[in-house]
Amino acid sequence: KTQRVTPVQTIPAGGGVTGIATGNYASCAVVNGGVQCWGANFSGQLGNGSATGNGFIDNSITLSLTPIQTIAANSGVTAISMDGNGACAIVKGGLQCWGKNYFDLVDNTYSFSPIPKQILPPNSGIEAMKTAASKICVVINGGVQCLGYNGLGSLGDGALDSRSVPGPFTIPERSGVTNIHIATNMASCAALNAGVVCWGYYGNYSPIKIGTKPWLFSVVNFLGSGDGPPVAEAVNRYRIYIPSTGGHLFTTDLNEYTVLTQPTNATYLAEGVDHRIYKAATTKNGELTVPYYRLYLKGVRQHFWTTDAGEYNILRAQSAQIGDEGIDGYLFLNANVAGTVPLYRLVLTGTAVHHWTTDANEFNFLIKNGWTGEGSVGNPNGVTGYVEPK
Repeated sequence: KTQRVTPVQTIPAGGGVTGIATGNYASCAVVNGGVQCWGANFSGQLGNGSATGNGFIDNSITLSLTPIQTIAANSGVTAISMDGNGACAIVKGGLQCWGKNYFDLVDNTYSFSPIPKQILPPNSGIEAMKTAASKICVVINGGVQCLGYNGLGSLGDGALDSRSVPGPFTIPERSGVTNIHIATNMASCAALNAGVVCWGYYGNYSPIKIGTKPWLFSVVNFLGSGDGPPVAEAVNRYRIYIPSTGGHLFTTDLNEYTVLTQPTNATYLAEGVDHRIYKAATTKNGELTVPYYRLYLKGVRQHFWTTDAGEYNILRAQSAQIGDEGIDGYLFLNANVAGTVPLYRLVLTGTAVHHWTTDANEFNFLIKNGWTGEGSVGNPNGVTGYVEPK
């Protein structure tokens, strides 16, 4: 229990350590695919089931002065994070947590868990993770999901409701997120496309506010490399009519457009450039683009596009009926981006046939003739996003 001002050896060199994290009164390390912890255990920080405290500092509780096994070696642990008196680890692509339970995650109480509890199952695709005193954010497939306390908008989902299970993606999958950082229970930031985007609470002196509230309910570009993530060039998005189905195909691939619409091919009819979207994630006027996913509906032989990562994941799981064609491009969800116009999405009532257009007159005509607008969350009826005009 002696205080030290010089380093001491806790785990020998060559001991298989690949990661380490420190909390208020304990530390843990990833060792040979497992976890070893040492220090105080009054809140179950050591995760070995021996804690008998009440979750508060108590010098009478037995300490471990040497590392003990929390998660067995070769369990598939790849990363660990600690904050305060709790810890979480990525285990086989899932998430396990133990210790002080500030954020109502482990067992729906505000006590503590003396052993690791499963928060997200194995094979959830977690690539990186960070904990704070009241929340957890994970990187999954290049996107971000958060759970825990949300009273300051720190989950970045546009609400203030806390939750013990992951909600909508704060940053959609396939957005290129590589790492994440959380500042206590207030703000979070993610490394994205050579820049940084942040959300949550920045205090009364924040340069970015929504109205009079210093909460950032959605992800915004806050810092970056130079002036932030590079601004991508918008590219033409061509529209093709398919007489046999009455549907349309959109593509940014000029070669695909040229081949399909050859004069000798009556299957596809060229309708020219409809609008312009971005081929890489970008920022403009402080707003971040989101992926625009493309799928193929085999039953009706039509393509389908969505900005909703949840809808995309549900549909692509139906691989026998729906083909996943990945990200078609990137567009904005908000109207306050200069130089953009609404992209409307409609569905023919009673069918699975969809249509997309930037022409407000065409949209209004279809609405009067049996079609229904399908806008994205937070947008006017029928608006799925905002793109550059042709």
